[in-house]
Amino acid sequence: MSKYRKDVGEVIKYAQCKGFECLGMTGSGHWKLRHPVGGLLILPATPHGSRWVKNAHADIRRILKEKA
Repeated sequence: MSKYRKDVGEVIKYAQCKGFECLGMTGSGHWKLRHPVGGLLILPATPHGSRWVKNAHADIRRILKEKA
C-alpha cells in the first residue's frame, strides 16, 4: 500500500476499525475504501482544510447506518 498523509491515515484507520477495507488508490489519486456489505468511501490523498474530516466521518456513519 502506498504511503498516506498522517491526517488521511487516521481517517483510514478509523474506517478500518469500523469494518472498511482499504483497496488502495484510484487512478485519480484518491483513497478507495469498501465496506464488506457494499458501502464505498472515497477519501482525498491530499485534502485541504479541515472540513473533509467531518464529512468523511459523516459518510462512514451514513454507510454503516444504511447497511445495518
